[in-house]
Amino acid sequence: MTLLLGGRLQWAQRAVRSVLDEPSGITGTVNFVDLMPRYGLLWQAGPTIQVYANASNAVEPPLLLELTAPGNIDGNLDDLKAQDGWQFEIGTRGSTWEERLLWDLSVYDIELWNEIQNVNVQPFPGAPFTIPRYQNIPRSRHAGVELGTNLTLIENVAPALGLAGIAGRIRFVNNFTYGSFRFVDDPAFGDNFLPGLPEFFLAGELRYETTSGFWFAPGYEAVPSSYDVNSENTATAPGYAFANFRAGYLYAPWNAEIFFEARNLNDVNYVSAVEVDSAIGQYFYPGDGRSFYGGLQWRWM
Repeated sequence: MTLLLGGRLQWAQRAVRSVLDEPSGITGTVNFVDLMPRYGLLWQAGPTIQVYANASNAVEPPLLLELTAPGNIDGNLDDLKAQDGWQFEIGTRGSTWEERLLWDLSVYDIELWNEIQNVNVQPFPGAPFTIPRYQNIPRSRHAGVELGTNLTLIENVAPALGLAGIAGRIRFVNNFTYGSFRFVDDPAFGDNFLPGLPEFFLAGELRYETTSGFWFAPGYEAVPSSYDVNSENTATAPGYAFANFRAGYLYAPWNAEIFFEARNLNDVNYVSAVEVDSAIGQYFYPGDGRSFYGGLQWRWM
């Protein structure tokens, strides 16, 4: 078992000066100095299997664009505090069955103080648009699970099916995430979900690779349930699921590949991005319908 210790000393300065003769809006300098320790354990449970645990502190000073966002202009640089948090994580990664199954599993809990949140406010009463304003959330928690798997279903496809043809293999590649991101005893929002983040996200593909370089990969992407888009948890974005297809050819001697991708084959209407906490209720940005892409890539390193 290996014990890992580390840390980082961070210093950041944000300075804003008015370009006018008279002070206008935010003007001044603010400094952030933090020491961030890190601890870790790594256990080599087998030749190809690792189990790990980490605990780390992270401090994120506000960016200049957050301090000087249009909605923050009437404030002071000291109004927005640095985001401070501890992240705890346990997980495992590795392979088994002669590398027929590869995985990476992580379970995490991030305890946050003064998380920086973007809210979108009206610049004046009745305005048909919003401007960003940043504020601190006193306490919040991000907890969840991330799992990635790569399973070889059939190693030699043609012989396994009793057919003559080009040798190849079929793999199922899948990614799953679950996140419970919440306020913690907030004076206004209690333990509501933080807006804009789906609890579940899944994406995967069934990939057929031939030894000649051709590959084909039907796949899917899904957000199986609705998720909140405002801190009051009164407005939600709907879930969705759609099918994809990718194909390509890799010319190994040149490390060059040509590929084709079709997304949203079932032409689903879905929300691809949201504007959280919109003061005028315009939360949703539509995703593309059925769409097609292609390209050529060459790697020389």
